[in-house]
Order: sequence, then structure tokens, then C-alpha cells
Amino acid sequence: MKILLLLLACAAAAGLPPEDRRGTLRVRRYFEPVPAFGITHACVVEADPADFSFRTLGAPRATGGRKATALEVRRRLPDAALIINAGFFSLKDGAPIGEYVEAGRRPERVLYSPGRHLDRIFTAWDDGGVDVLAGRETLSDEQLARAASAVTGKSAWPDSDTATNRTALCLTRGGKVLLAAVYPVRTVEAMLRYMESEGCIPQKTASLDGGGSTQLSFWSGGSYWNLGWERKGETVPECHLRGDNRDARCYRPVGNFLVVEGK
Repeated sequence: MKILLLLLACAAAAGLPPEDRRGTLRVRRYFEPVPAFGITHACVVEADPADFSFRTLGAPRATGGRKATALEVRRRLPDAALIINAGFFSLKDGAPIGEYVEAGRRPERVLYSPGRHLDRIFTAWDDGGVDVLAGRETLSDEQLARAASAVTGKSAWPDSDTATNRTALCLTRGGKVLLAAVYPVRTVEAMLRYMESEGCIPQKTASLDGGGSTQLSFWSGGSYWNLGWERKGETVPECHLRGDNRDARCYRPVGNFLVVEGK
């Protein structure tokens, strides 16, 4: 007990959140190259729904503002195992684009974009289960009544062809949830092929918001690291080459996050 208290005290002195001992996320890749896909930095984390819960968290609820960064949310959720940028959002006011449920309810303002391939909905149900609903742009009334959280991702993006950071999640054939933040990938279609190579079920994979919005904060199993890949302005450091970057300039404020916590 004395040793545990000493370790917690050392973590607090170093500015780290307290260790969450309810479960350990598996890190599959940590800023690792994947030459077959031209990826120079891949971070892939695996979470077992039996051990972890998943919830959406909008910036208003997290920080009181319209948008926030993963570092800001981390300060308010020090024991979360993983905080990762989630769905697409309005640059004007942070409103979610595509289906979105938080704490069992849709927010007052949701922007729908029919026909724009926003047809993969990651859903965490009231009973603790999770799913990726393919081919749907909104939840049915019955699904909405059972959903604790939901966020929309893309299945394709035909008019986007830029080598950039990308975020995605999926369900694997083994029943796990994979969450990935990688750089660079040119298209959503290529990102989904990459996720399939990691064991994802193609119809259970969603491409989430990316580009400069891509960010993640990890704290599990005694490891604490962050990534933020925004590079706006000449004074911003080379964020992509930093294995653990806590420079606030590398983090773009976004509208919402997916939070993974031990059960």
C-alpha cells in the first residue's frame, strides 16, 4: 500500500492523471510506420467492450465552450483511459454534423447532410454493448431510445484526395473496438482498407473527423502520451514527428470527443 501511494504521489508531482486500474488498453501501434500503406505514424489502440465503456462528449459539456482540445478535456477527465476526437462538426459553433447522441439524448442542434456518405454510426447502447451501424444516416426511434451515445462517421469521401491525418474506429472480428489515428493517408477509402488490414470488419468501420482535428490522449497501464497533429502557422512545431506532443499549438479545438473509460 505504501508503494502504491508513493507511485500515485510521484504521478501527481509529474502532472500525470491518477492511474485507472479498472482495465488496460492494448496499444497495437505507437507512432509506428506502416510502409504498405505509406503511413509514417500510426497509433492504434484496442479496447475490449467487456472492460471499457464508450461515450461521446461534446465541448459544451466538457469545458463549457463551443469547441475544445483533447488536452483541455484531459484536464477535466484525468482518469479517462482514452480521449480521441470524434465526429464532424460545424466550424462556426461546434454543432455535430451527422447523427449524434450524448448522455442518451440528441443535442438541440444537429446538422444532417444526406447523401454525403455520413452513414456509419458508432453507437454505445444502454446495456453496455457497442455497434457500428452501416448504411444509416440517423437512428430509428427504437434505436435512439436505447442509445447512450452515438457519433457519425463516413464510409467514403469521393471528392477528398489529400494526404492528411485521419481518425477511424471499428469493431474487429474478435469483438474488440479499434481506435486509430494515423498520418498520412490520401483517401477515406484507403483509410478503411488500412483498418481492414488491422482486423476490422469492413461494414463495421467508420472514418471519423481528421486533418488538423486529429488528436488523442492516452492513459492506461501506466503509460501516458498524447498526439496533436495540427500545424497551423509558421511558429507551430513539427507536430507529426513528436511521439508525445503536449504543445497546445498542435491541438485544434473540435466539437466533440469519444471517451473510453474502464468499467
